[in-house]
This record gives sequence, C-alpha cells and structure tokens, in this order.
Amino acid sequence: MKIVLKISKGLCIGAQSCVIQDPEHFVMDDYEGKAFLRKDENAEFVRELELDVTEEQKAKYMKIAELCPTQAISVFDEKNNQLFP
Repeated sequence: MKIVLKISKGLCIGAQSCVIQDPEHFVMDDYEGKAFLRKDENAEFVRELELDVTEEQKAKYMKIAELCPTQAISVFDEKNNQLFP
C-alpha cells in the first residue's frame, strides 16, 4: 500500500521526534532547523513523500506523526484521504 507523508514548515518547531524515530526518511535542515523528508540518503529534502509500506510500517508512520508535538506531520492514504491528524 502507499501512504503520503507531509510536513508543514509552518508548524514544525524542530523538536526532532520524527528524526529520532526514523532518521532514514526524516532529516533536519541545518539552515532552518526544521524537519524535511527524503526518499533515501542521496535524495533531496522535500516536504511531501510517497512511500510503499506494509501495514506494520504504516502503523509506525502513524505513531511518528502522533509523536510530533505540533502535529506538523500529516499522513494520507493512496486515495488522498487524510489519516492523521
């Protein structure tokens, strides 16, 4: 299944809870001090990322989004239905 992760630049306060949980896909921008997404370690930083995930991985990303203190991370399904927040 596919999910889409989005990070709101305006809501992100740089708490880094997402980076701690998944440093492969979540990274901090040294310039802005905000979280970004990336497909892999060689990819550019983006605010929106589509991933192919298992049900277990989907639950992991839902938990990461829930841990964000400002709800800056949104999760959508492949039909663009918002799953969180």
